[in-house]
Amino acid sequence: RELLEAEDIDATEAAELFDGILFGIVQAHHPLSSSRADVLIKEMLDIGLQPTDETMRLIVEAKTLFAAPGFLIDLGQSVLEVIRRCDTVLKSSSLLAISGAHLRTGDLDAAYRWFLASQLMTDRQTLNDGPTLELVSQLARALAIGGRACQLKRLLERLKEDGRSKLPLNAAAVSLSGYTCGRSM
Repeated sequence: RELLEAEDIDATEAAELFDGILFGIVQAHHPLSSSRADVLIKEMLDIGLQPTDETMRLIVEAKTLFAAPGFLIDLGQSVLEVIRRCDTVLKSSSLLAISGAHLRTGDLDAAYRWFLASQLMTDRQTLNDGPTLELVSQLARALAIGGRACQLKRLLERLKEDGRSKLPLNAAAVSLSGYTCGRSM
């Protein structure tokens, strides 16, 4: 706040600084990450900064770190509050993070729907970077274990379209066995 008021940094740099602090909160994997993120976001909104897509993704990740029962309600309220106050929209990476939150609760259908929504956006995030590929790998494993061959096939086709010919080995073995099992059912 003080740097912004002293005009040492502009609004874009301030938002990047807040994102960096939020990233540190998420990386710390502390049980209070969710409440610390809430405090930081409230401060960000109070000084009038516009959250970035990275901010939204980090909010979702902070809320899912040490998820208690009903955390999806808390997550939804936090995201909707930011959207309402800042007149912003969710982008592909935020939708992928929400997919991961649903996957964490075991709601495979919702996780897959949010994954599809992230891929239908015109400015969608490709599936090649590390954190995104990890989420896609988790989703592939869950689809394979759940015997969801058609959904798994679509996910793998999307991965291939993005120039990634295969999943990491730990996900590929489970996915292959699940896909084979699903095809024989």
